[in-house]
Amino acid sequence: MGYGFTLQCKHCDYEQRVLLGAGFLTQNLAKQAYNDMKAGTYGAEFKEALEGTPYAAVHLMNELFVCPDCGELTVEPDVLLCAPTEGYVPECAMPALLGPELGDGEYTVLLTKTHTCAKCGAVMNKAENPRKVACPRCRGELTASGMIMWD
Repeated sequence: MGYGFTLQCKHCDYEQRVLLGAGFLTQNLAKQAYNDMKAGTYGAEFKEALEGTPYAAVHLMNELFVCPDCGELTVEPDVLLCAPTEGYVPECAMPALLGPELGDGEYTVLLTKTHTCAKCGAVMNKAENPRKVACPRCRGELTASGMIMWD
């Protein structure tokens, strides 16, 4: 189940609804990302790592990303290509993996999709604390309000 809230600026009229985590369709999105990696859509590095990693899995959850240059905020799927830790063999070869714990240590991250700012082209960073980010318009303080549960 995903969660969310609304970010509002105290100094200007900026407001954004933020929906994070995973919902019931996330499994389908992770499988699509897996197939896209296999087809080379994510680039040669992802394709080669996927082909060379038995039982590779995709971890996908919506996260808030912040542009370090212009301050733009965007919610996008954080896509990770993961490999089973040494000695771990999954019960089935699932091409998708959900949950923030990556299977309680059963998987390690091989590659992470890079997120690029649509406004200025800089590489974006995942917000360490999505409830504590600056306003992309005036750089003032944003307050998070409400609690949304979504699936």
